Amino acid sequence: MAQPLDATTIEEQGLWQRVAEEQAALDRSGFILQEPEVEAYLQSIVDRLATSGGLQAEDFSVKLVRDPTLNAFAYPNGRLYLHTGLLARMLNEAQLASVLAHEMVHATHEHALKSQRSLKTKTGILQAISLSAPIAGDYTPLVDLLGVYGTAAAVSGYSKGLETEADEVGWQHMRACGYDTREAPAVFRLLMADLSAHERKEPFFFGTHPKLVDREKNFARLNKSARDLADGEKGEERFAEATRRVLLLNGELEMRAGRHDAARDQLWRYRAADPASVRVRWLIGENERVAGAHGDQKEARTLLEEALAMDETFAPAHRSLGILLYRAGELAAAAPHLRRFLDLDRTAHDRAYLEAYLRLCEPTPPPAASEAAPTPAPTSES
Repeated sequence: MAQPLDATTIEEQGLWQRVAEEQAALDRSGFILQEPEVEAYLQSIVDRLATSGGLQAEDFSVKLVRDPTLNAFAYPNGRLYLHTGLLARMLNEAQLASVLAHEMVHATHEHALKSQRSLKTKTGILQAISLSAPIAGDYTPLVDLLGVYGTAAAVSGYSKGLETEADEVGWQHMRACGYDTREAPAVFRLLMADLSAHERKEPFFFGTHPKLVDREKNFARLNKSARDLADGEKGEERFAEATRRVLLLNGELEMRAGRHDAARDQLWRYRAADPASVRVRWLIGENERVAGAHGDQKEARTLLEEALAMDETFAPAHRSLGILLYRAGELAAAAPHLRRFLDLDRTAHDRAYLEAYLRLCEPTPPPAASEAAPTPAPTSES
């Protein structure tokens, strides 16, 4: 969304300049996921929502953030950001559209500018954030990365009145597109169930239970008030095909963040769609392995062996299986997998660590013939 022609006040000009700086910092941070096909799919939904809502589609763009937490947010200039963690938990396009439409309204209705007039400084925003922070101290790194406006949009959200307005106008955009608006409250119930099931506490707006409750109640109220609410489009198959790779990518992020239940769910969903993938077999097995006592080590071994049966040159599976066998005390079985991994990946970051394992697995070789003790000279008695 270009700077509006009537943005003539110092207040507005300062906002647009700061937003551009914050957005540029985020875009070069390394957190933006480069997946052109997924990005094009997300953009097509934004374009559809904009056109049906009487807006200019070119005023909006959307980027995917490589982060397993639940969140989406928008800058005042029309740039939307969606976390892989949120996208991976959705089940259809209508659910996705409900979140994107909500964020678009924050931009079109100048919610950042309205909030700025209430919270003039970064300190003011931080104080507002602290009132709803579920975990003390979670926000400093985020503020350093996102800046004032990104933090307000991504963490604290806006006032209850502005968030309700985003729900109501976003719901209208969904309906104008022909989406099934009953999927709007459904997605927030899904997110609430996910937070409760994994007992997780997240700092972001869509990762806090009270905010999700508000969204669910608002959308349920809007659906109830509609006299002619009809079955709309869910877009399940299109969504599943377009976002399938996100399940694989985010499943690995969940695993590395120690969220093994979420990783298990997403990786198995990906495997159901792509059973021939060697990488997903390795990731499911690795997730079980690193989960330790909370994982299934027998299943991990089976999956890792399956991955290597499909592709013996897939180095990560050798590493995983080698470590699993080593820790199970099967040193002789572990050795060839550790050795094979080191042969396949000459630049492994943990090479020294694995070489130490390997030395413990392989018996000391017998001395070479040249190093053997000399044969005693025969005596006259022999």
